[in-house]
Amino acid sequence: MWWATLKLAVRNLLLHKMRSSLTLLGTILGVASVIAMLSIGEGSKQDALDRIRELGAGNVIVRSLKPAPEDDSSSSSNNQGIVSTASYKVNAYGLTYGDLRALQDLPTGETIVPLMMKKRDVSHGRRRIGQARVLATTPDLADVRKIEVARGRFIQQRDLEGMSNVAVLTEGAARALFGFNDPLGQPILIGGIAFRTVGILKQRDSGRARAGESEGGDANRDIFIPLDTGRARFGFFVNEGNRGSREFDRVELSEITLAVADANDKEAATRVVPTAT
Repeated sequence: MWWATLKLAVRNLLLHKMRSSLTLLGTILGVASVIAMLSIGEGSKQDALDRIRELGAGNVIVRSLKPAPEDDSSSSSNNQGIVSTASYKVNAYGLTYGDLRALQDLPTGETIVPLMMKKRDVSHGRRRIGQARVLATTPDLADVRKIEVARGRFIQQRDLEGMSNVAVLTEGAARALFGFNDPLGQPILIGGIAFRTVGILKQRDSGRARAGESEGGDANRDIFIPLDTGRARFGFFVNEGNRGSREFDRVELSEITLAVADANDKEAATRVVPTAT
């Protein structure tokens, strides 16, 4: 019975070779396209997850955001954080070292990393990067953000304690300032202050990642310096002068990253944000 049915099916297929070939080809192409689409989707998902893991899947990042400008009627009733005179105005907002100490007291994470971001002109000889992102931070950032050093070293504890003028360049910043020359041990000027290059980082896939991932920009052109050095050399103020009036923003820390011990510890994350704000 089954053998006769099989012979009949084969005979019919051979009688209509073109139709059978086209049907077979359509089946093959249809199955292959479905497999290809599923593979592309799964590959994109895995790539996104890998990039998240590079930034730290268990990290909780608290950032300083500039408040929206208020109109005159609301500003008169709510002027907290604003110091104003006839000649200048200071807008104080964002994370402070008090917030950092409060977060360090929480039993939520293994590592807590502060970061202060400044934009300064950086130069070496005739080469220059205008308004480069200078990230002042601690040595723990390398472990928390999975930062890899290609040559030299990253910021060390002795750099913080001695407020050393040392800088670690990303691959893009090193290429822009030194071309094909070796940057290690060479001086650079950050905002007119001399720093010594002690390390070069490997290029990261997320070259347009946010901050570093702070504020938009190319993360492969960032420059890292010790946190205490940045605080001592550049301070907390950012000049926002406009048409004769002088306006300043006062921000102590741009962001604080917490590496929680358990990436699934959602309760820890919910306790962090209200404390920092």
